[in-house]
Amino acid sequence: PGSGGDLRLLREAAGCGDVREAWGSYETLMIAHGVPRSTNHSYRMAVGSGLGVAAWTLRSFGPYDARRGVGQLLVAPRTVNRHPLDERGANRAGSGGRLEGEWYALRDIVEVRGGHVGSRAATVTMLDKTTFPFQLPGGEWVATGRVERAMEAIDVGGARLLELAWLAPTPTGRIAAVVWPTNQFAEAPAAEVERHVRRALRGHPRVRSWEVPSFVLLGDEPWEYRPRAKVRAMLSSHFGPALADPASGLR
Repeated sequence: PGSGGDLRLLREAAGCGDVREAWGSYETLMIAHGVPRSTNHSYRMAVGSGLGVAAWTLRSFGPYDARRGVGQLLVAPRTVNRHPLDERGANRAGSGGRLEGEWYALRDIVEVRGGHVGSRAATVTMLDKTTFPFQLPGGEWVATGRVERAMEAIDVGGARLLELAWLAPTPTGRIAAVVWPTNQFAEAPAAEVERHVRRALRGHPRVRSWEVPSFVLLGDEPWEYRPRAKVRAMLSSHFGPALADPASGLR
C-alpha cells in the first residue's frame, strides 16, 4: 500500500483523477482495498469478492493481543501462487508470509478499526510487521509499530514533528529511535527533537513506560533508509519533477 502522500501526489501533481489503492501479495492476490478519502492507512477487507480472500482472522503475536482486535493477519486465500523458490526450500520462511494449513500467515500486524475480526465489512489499519517487535533483556515486549505511529502523530504548536520514526534495540538492551523530522522541523537541533519526542511519549495512553526510547537520532541518509524517498523518485521519473518538490511536504 502507498502512503497518503503518494496518493495525493498521484491525484494532484500527476493529474490522475481516479486512484484506487489495493493491498495484496503475489501469493494471495488482493487482500483488501483502500478506504476512500482515508489518510491513516485504513483498508477494507476484500472478503467474498472475485479477487479477495475467502476468510480472515487474527492471532496474537508478541505484544499484540488478538482478543483486543490487533494481531497477525491470517487469510484463507481463494488461490495460492507458489514462488519457484518454495520448491527448493529457499523461501520456506516466506518473505511475505507462509501457508499454515488452510490459513496463509502474513507478516502484517493489523488493528481492527471498524466491524469485527473476520467480518466482511471490517476496516483494518496497518500497524506493524512480525519482524519488527522486539524484547528487552527483562522480557518486556516493545510494540514497535504502535510506538512509531504515536511518534509520527506528535504535534508541536499545530505542526507534525516527524515524518517517519523507526525503533531499534541497542546492544546494551535500551531503545533507540531514528527519526526524520518534517520540513517544519528540518533545522531543529537533535536535542530539541528528542525533548519533544520523550515529552509526548511519557504518559501516552498507547505507549508503555519501557517503550519510551532512551536515544533519539536524526536520520541523515534518507535514500538508503527511507523507502518513501525511493518511491517519490520513481514517481518523479514517470510523472515529472513536480513530484519531487520539497514543498509537497514529503521528504
